[in-house]
Amino acid sequence: VYMYFYFSVLVFLFGLIIGSFLNVVILRLEKDEKVTGRSHCPKCKHPLAWIDLIPVFSFLFLKGKCRHCGQKVSWQYPVVEISTGLIFLLITNFQFPITNEFSIIQFLNLTFLWYIASSLIVIFAYDLHHYIIPDKILFPAIVVALAYRFWDFGRLIRRYYELIADAQEMAEVLETPHQIKDALTAKPLTVLDG
Repeated sequence: VYMYFYFSVLVFLFGLIIGSFLNVVILRLEKDEKVTGRSHCPKCKHPLAWIDLIPVFSFLFLKGKCRHCGQKVSWQYPVVEISTGLIFLLITNFQFPITNEFSIIQFLNLTFLWYIASSLIVIFAYDLHHYIIPDKILFPAIVVALAYRFWDFGRLIRRYYELIADAQEMAEVLETPHQIKDALTAKPLTVLDG
């Protein structure tokens, strides 16, 4: 149970970090800037120190203001960070229930769902401010979703062939059609009290 709690905390913290990055994407998409490069105050353009970049904590510690110019920082920053953390946590709990099972397929599904959730968060925040859905986010998300569906469809086809192979093995065990008919129409065994 403790391991599950620690794992959940790590996922939430990872979501906060991704949420902080999504804020950079939202802001720089608006100004048509590159996502790479140092983070800076949107008002005074002063580069931010590492202490100013800690998700949620920096906003609370600096009381929602820039350390250098004193201008207010938008509430969008902590809201997007916390929302991303919570959404990542919900997605993870859906993909990895408490049973502690892990498979590479589940991890790939999780990564895909995190990517789509991140894209939708950027689309939502950008649309909320500008009343437009950015093609730079939408089109890559569509391509990734289609690629994922084709990969998932391929997995489904492979599973179908596995089921056919299992049915063939079962047919070989029951050598004649008469034995198959008898196996399918056999009456269930009853337990006698006694």
